[in-house]
Amino acid sequence: YLAPYLQSSEAISSFAEAFQALTDHTFLDRLTSLNREVLILWGKDDRIVPLVYGERLHKLLPRSQLHVHPTAGHHPQEEDPQWIIDLLKKFFNSSQI
Repeated sequence: YLAPYLQSSEAISSFAEAFQALTDHTFLDRLTSLNREVLILWGKDDRIVPLVYGERLHKLLPRSQLHVHPTAGHHPQEEDPQWIIDLLKKFFNSSQI
């Protein structure tokens, strides 16, 4: 998981921006103002950002769907890409985006 960050300054920049967003106190206020359907995908065994944060986010976003992979950690998109693909297809085919 570390290799892409070591090989790309763009990856490091993206990571820094994501971290900055998570520490921004206005971030949740901006998220909760979304009037859109939101798909939240989480790994049950995520030790970096535990599931409790995904559950809180789901409660804050009334139009959200939370799907939890039973065995994945922080990178379900790498651990089980087909699970992600299937949920994305279902979400985009049924959403009013």
